[in-house]
Amino acid sequence: MALSTANIKVSENKTSKTILPGNIQGRLYDLSLKPGYSEGSYYVILNIETTPVGDDFEGFLIDPRDESKGKFKGQVGRVRSGQYAFESKTLPNGNIINRDESIMKLLLNLAIAQGREQEMNEIEVDTIEELVEKAKSVLCNDVYLYYCIAAKEYTNKEGYMAYDCFLPKMANKKYVFGKNLENVVVFNETDHLIKEKKKETVSSFEPAPDGFNMF
Repeated sequence: MALSTANIKVSENKTSKTILPGNIQGRLYDLSLKPGYSEGSYYVILNIETTPVGDDFEGFLIDPRDESKGKFKGQVGRVRSGQYAFESKTLPNGNIINRDESIMKLLLNLAIAQGREQEMNEIEVDTIEELVEKAKSVLCNDVYLYYCIAAKEYTNKEGYMAYDCFLPKMANKKYVFGKNLENVVVFNETDHLIKEKKKETVSSFEPAPDGFNMF
């Protein structure tokens, strides 16, 4: 029987529906707080959609419970405010870090980058939880900023490589987001991608040291 590739189907190299590590241009469409590992600590979660990918791209549903709302035109992802959560603490040098103040700085910097500083400053609330909720009306819009997205690799439940994305630190006097790309940190794997540690498979046992019996 003759062999032929005529009826062989190959998988398509489709564009990822989710944001990948790197430099992107995107808009905020949601904001939320997520508790960190330490008591009282918080991450700010930035829900970001990139600029539209193209006519052939099929993004996630905007609302899985209501398909009539359509699908995202860009890649989407949840991006943590940093590798570590915001928390109140005193550093070894005596400097005091205030959780709420750190979160407010992040929100204000986002507002400044979007040109909405005044609107952000007009919000007055009693708690940081209320502030983040109110900030949505100012920051979640169609204003696109450039971002540097760092990430930690992990294997998901389906066995595929996935990324836990977060904003890295400032570097070389450049910001991790901004209106102009030239003012934003340039992504590089060495600084911004934490590789997943591969589990070593033990194929054989080494001989026991002299004087040591395994049984």
